[in-house]
Amino acid sequence: MITEWVTVQIKPLSANEMHLGKKTDTPKYRQFKAKFARLLPDIEVPKGPLVLSIIVGVSHRNSDLDNTFKPFLDTLANRYGFNDRQVYRIIATKKIVKKGEETFNFNLSEYQGET
Repeated sequence: MITEWVTVQIKPLSANEMHLGKKTDTPKYRQFKAKFARLLPDIEVPKGPLVLSIIVGVSHRNSDLDNTFKPFLDTLANRYGFNDRQVYRIIATKKIVKKGEETFNFNLSEYQGET
């Protein structure tokens, strides 16, 4: 079954506006960013608007797919020297994998739609 498109007339809220005060990175987040940046290969990222296609391999069915985006995308943007606001489309899939086999598979391509 496919639902129809639903339009809700409200300004989207940025994750930056979810909390009061300055956010401090946890030690676990700092470790993730450092390790992930080291593991990323050298690739050439297209200039301009982007499409991020991603398969997130998680070992727990209860993992929220959307919770993986921000730390992943922030680290990706920092490593490859682009601004995450260049991402106009995200195509994401959650894949259940064995514990210890968690992974990110991704592709960055040029966005062809309206901006």
